Amino acid sequence: MKNYAILLAAGNSTRMQGIDKLTLELSGKMVIEYSIETLFKHKLIDHITIVTSKNNSNKIQSIISMNKYKKPFNFVEGGETRFSSFVNAFKTITSSEIIIIHDAARPFINEKLISKSINLANKYGAAVPVINHVDSAYISQDSYTLSKHIDRSKLLSSQTPQAYKTKILYDAIEYAESNRIEFKYNDVAEFILETGCNPYVFKGSKYNIKLTSNEDLLLLKSIHQILNTHD
Repeated sequence: MKNYAILLAAGNSTRMQGIDKLTLELSGKMVIEYSIETLFKHKLIDHITIVTSKNNSNKIQSIISMNKYKKPFNFVEGGETRFSSFVNAFKTITSSEIIIIHDAARPFINEKLISKSINLANKYGAAVPVINHVDSAYISQDSYTLSKHIDRSKLLSSQTPQAYKTKILYDAIEYAESNRIEFKYNDVAEFILETGCNPYVFKGSKYNIKLTSNEDLLLLKSIHQILNTHD
């Protein structure tokens, strides 16, 4: 059984004032290096497709060359959205059983999360790491006032790495394209739900946060110190 990973690294970092967050320095490495290192070293992953932008492609390729990773890999240019970037990468994969999808803006992916996502996807078809929503939650109809309270016990926040049987993704994309459904999705799990599949969820990690703003970079540096202390 072959497991292929897609590393999404083509974002435009709009909330970082145009600064490419993936090539920023984080405790001695570029943010994206953490994901690259973990994916390339994982024994269950056979091939990695890295989705890049024109702006960061050379820097990311230099990381691979410098570390002399021997695992097969290829590069794909990203699309206009995160989801279209995923579709671009998926269409280059031909022989996998399981697809692992990870957002490079989450640097503290770990071996356990990858293994669990693969094993659960192999059993249930689709697996998504989640964490519980801990704050009181509300809907605002006008963005200025609270309109309705939501039971937070039923709310989950999704993370990556997510894993899916390749055929489930293939059938879902083929169905969407044949029915001219626009790919207006933020997350692959959202897309899969729309096509009738209910992904299995498992416990993610509170340290597996996504870098979206300059403030998050400070938090990630603190998390890195905590993780190193635990090691």
